[in-house]
Amino acid sequence: MEATFRHYEMTNESMVYNGHTLHRIKSRSNFFIDRTFVKAGMLGGWIEKYDNLNGMAWVDDEAKVFGDANVSGNALISDCAVVCDNAIVRGNSIVGSYAHISGHALVDMYYGGNITNKANISGNAVINGTPFIGGRTKIRDNAKIFDDVTIKGDTIITDNALIKDDSTVIGNAHIGGNSIICGCSLITDKAKVKNAKLISCTIKKDTIIAFDNNYVYLNKAEISSNDDVFFFKRKESCMIYTYVRSMGLIFTGEISSCSLDTFIYNYEDDNYYWLIIQYIKTLSNVK
Repeated sequence: MEATFRHYEMTNESMVYNGHTLHRIKSRSNFFIDRTFVKAGMLGGWIEKYDNLNGMAWVDDEAKVFGDANVSGNALISDCAVVCDNAIVRGNSIVGSYAHISGHALVDMYYGGNITNKANISGNAVINGTPFIGGRTKIRDNAKIFDDVTIKGDTIITDNALIKDDSTVIGNAHIGGNSIICGCSLITDKAKVKNAKLISCTIKKDTIIAFDNNYVYLNKAEISSNDDVFFFKRKESCMIYTYVRSMGLIFTGEISSCSLDTFIYNYEDDNYYWLIIQYIKTLSNVK
């Protein structure tokens, strides 16, 4: 059987990094990857074994791929980025600067997707689409990032959180639980979101929308203070109501459920929900 052609070879130049012996690679052919022209004979980055690098992917500069990690397709790992453990980077993914991909993370981005700065992707996290992930972002556990999302700053994305569409998460925001952030949502500053579905919402400053056993739903809400959002639970219907004072709106979501059948109400047009607002205002502790 004819041997598979490799577009690179491992050289005798080696180094030990985190207990792994890595070898610098050298290109055997001319090819373009992203906007980079790789010329035959050009030295690249470091890998531990041939199984680390397949397809027409390339490891450049001082980037490192080792362990049982695999980089394939037309992916480019550059600068001082690290891909290790059992992580997979494929497609047209671009990982650079000091980004770190580890665990069983899967990065499968289209052209334009970029992970950079000191972003850290670990656990069973999945990155797909054309997101920009930078800063000191930490994405771990079973979190998923899709589409044209922008994440940067010191954000933390954990648990089973899903962020998609054109959403932006920046600053020191923390997204966790079974949260779904979608539409054109903006989560910024020190906002914390856990177990909430937010569609095209803006959550700012130190606002906390977080529950351990409940699930809330907001659509196009704009909240910049904990004083602007009130949560109210009705035992009879097993529903949780979220009242956004600045908007004059009530949102409903099922308790202990991520399968939402929710509606949006304007309290001025519905006497029943106006009564709920009056009841909320009589509570001494609305949180």
